[in-house]
Amino acid sequence: MGICSRRHFLLTICSLQLITTIERQVFDFLGFMWAPILVNFFNIIFVILGFFGAFQYRPKYIISYCIWNTLWLGWNIFIICFYLNVGILNKNSDILNLGTGSFSWWYVNGPGCKAVYDVTEPELFRPARPTNVTDCVLSYEVIEILHAATQCVLGFMAIVGGICLSKVFLEEDDSFDFIGGFDPPFCQECYNLRRHSKILSRLCHITGPNVKSEIKDFGIGHFFFKKKLMRKDIDSKYSNISGVISRVLTSSIDSLFALLISDCLSSANVSSNAMDS
Repeated sequence: MGICSRRHFLLTICSLQLITTIERQVFDFLGFMWAPILVNFFNIIFVILGFFGAFQYRPKYIISYCIWNTLWLGWNIFIICFYLNVGILNKNSDILNLGTGSFSWWYVNGPGCKAVYDVTEPELFRPARPTNVTDCVLSYEVIEILHAATQCVLGFMAIVGGICLSKVFLEEDDSFDFIGGFDPPFCQECYNLRRHSKILSRLCHITGPNVKSEIKDFGIGHFFFKKKLMRKDIDSKYSNISGVISRVLTSSIDSLFALLISDCLSSANVSSNAMDS
């Protein structure tokens, strides 16, 4: 799998994470679940950071993104255990709502759910908890667990893809020799071109089996190095042609001047002979 394929894989995972996290954030806002709201907010920031790192070839951003996904994976595992009442955890406790007494939006608004209330006028940031909820196709615990499990899968794939992609970027950065420059087939110009995201993003869409196979087999540096050698050959050919043209022009100008001088001398000799006669 080439560098472009790994990059596209991580960009796809980041996009899916961003969409699913925003969807989850909306429903957490509706249920006033303040702890998930805060964690989701940080996840959105780090997903954008990871997307930017993959798009702009920044391995440090990708490493930060992978570290956060490790924490994000642990948080979602905690959510699954919380709604399954694992150990001392209790889904009716106020851990996720930070003591505000709110609950999951899906507890009342799940598919097919019918809630029965005792209080008719709930508070603004403290919704009334129903005394009974019936006829639910999916209980709110199942929906929350599915949300968390989806984030666990995406987070694991993001960690694997981020590690692979950052490893490739760091290996290419380590190929630089600060004493002698880049070892063949790398060069400073190739390094600058490789770091330029626009050029590399265009390379991923280059058509033609020869170009794609060369990039896949030998890397981006080989491709640019070969192009540089081709430019050098073309420049040398043009320099040879210009040298030949300049020599021809010089010889023709010299011969022209010689003819003019000879004509001037002959006309001078003719005029002097006429004056002597």
